[in-house]
Amino acid sequence: MKSRLFFLFAIFLFANIGLFAQTCTRCHGKGIIYFQYGTGTYGHNNSKKQCPICHQWVPSGVSHSDPCPSCNGRGSIRSTNTNHSSRNNNSSQTNGTFEATQNFILENALNAQLKGYDGFLDQNNCYGNIGKYNPNNHVYLNSLTNKIKELNRCTSGGFSSKGAGVIIFDGYGFQAENVPQELLDQLFEINRNEQTIKDITFSDNGTYWCVVYNINGWFALAPQEVYDQLNSMIDKEIGIRSVALDDFGHYIIVGDDGTVLCSQKYQNIVNEARNKFGKIVCASTTLHGGVVLCCDNGVYFNRISSSVADVLKKLDFIPKVVKISYTGHYLITDGNNYSFYWF
Repeated sequence: MKSRLFFLFAIFLFANIGLFAQTCTRCHGKGIIYFQYGTGTYGHNNSKKQCPICHQWVPSGVSHSDPCPSCNGRGSIRSTNTNHSSRNNNSSQTNGTFEATQNFILENALNAQLKGYDGFLDQNNCYGNIGKYNPNNHVYLNSLTNKIKELNRCTSGGFSSKGAGVIIFDGYGFQAENVPQELLDQLFEINRNEQTIKDITFSDNGTYWCVVYNINGWFALAPQEVYDQLNSMIDKEIGIRSVALDDFGHYIIVGDDGTVLCSQKYQNIVNEARNKFGKIVCASTTLHGGVVLCCDNGVYFNRISSSVADVLKKLDFIPKVVKISYTGHYLITDGNNYSFYWF
């Protein structure tokens, strides 16, 4: 009985939602969003900023505006569904239909938040599938953004979509935000000993993380299989260069000599990347199966956000580090001073 009543209420709400409109909270009814100096992501010399909506690069200090993506420039939020009637002639409502209606409403709500576009990129030494993303699920890392602006450099870093992250500069310098205490303690220990931090990674939800330093030092929270594979590289006297972890425990471990140990899930794309662009130097993965592999001669990826692709296709260098999240955020560096980021 409760399921039937909820279903009828959902139909009524869905049929009449187009009659209501409210002022868009993102643009406050103006229909336009303005971006000024200090907003968005910056290039390697702070001369331009990247609009987080259209991803165009705009000179610093120059006002830039775009139609509000939340209301499509209308200034108010309305339903885009033109079907205002729904009828069910079957008086005995089944759970299957009820669940389908729930899923339909939830899917529409999710799709309304998606940004970007679906497609394929094969230019500027970059190759792979790209897609839409939902930046609204991301917790921003303002201290990391501010630190890069202050120093105007970043060699590497890692972040989750849940508000934890670290950037690396000058070998063992770092800025951390909302990281586990045991990891923070280890980072300070590495810093005191002036040991080079080669890579740091977080899974999208922050379930797992790992920092790699010196030739083969590592400190991690990960499945036992990852520990075993890291130790196997040490046993073979292979320096560890990069580690990527997803929230399901799958991994990609990259050695200084190009050796790659990975879960079966990632074996095909690792082989494809190596065949196309040579030795792999860095890896990053996302919660929903996105993978990006930096290689000697290019960047190979699958299912990354179009926000990342829009930057990759405009670079004037082959990046050595690309870190991504399923929410469309990224850190891209040449491994030295040049960096592009959206935290």
